[in-house]
Amino acid sequence: MMMAERIEIFILNLIEKTEAGEIKWKTVNEVRPWRTIKRQIEKSEEIDLKDYFIDDARSYCASRSRGHVMVLNIRYGNAPVFSPALDKYVLIIKINDEMTPQNLSAYDAEGYKDLLQDLLDAIEFQKNEENIMPDCMYDFFDRFIGEDENGRIIDQ
Repeated sequence: MMMAERIEIFILNLIEKTEAGEIKWKTVNEVRPWRTIKRQIEKSEEIDLKDYFIDDARSYCASRSRGHVMVLNIRYGNAPVFSPALDKYVLIIKINDEMTPQNLSAYDAEGYKDLLQDLLDAIEFQKNEENIMPDCMYDFFDRFIGEDENGRIIDQ
């Protein structure tokens, strides 16, 4: 089996497990080693970040053991021409602490961009499900009323 086929199967499994709630995604800045990983990605020759930057708020990571799978939003950052049409998502894996991040987007499988969009849709659906109204609003009310100005919980 060729590398592109294995990556396609991997993405399909990520989508399936994300939709089933078996893989939990976080924004990358919620993941402990993100700053270290980000520096490695920025130094890497695998991803050309000239005129681009990683948008942490729109990039996601799922972790297992010491490995990470990341769906990164790479935004075009050339000030005169900010254009969402030039933005892209890439799929990166970091197998363990010792290995450098690998850009799976470099192996452009047939239909890869559509699969990556399907994965992104599943991740964003999962993130939205975690913030469903009114439950998260009720939780906010309870936390807000139950804390003093310094964020300490007070007895009611």
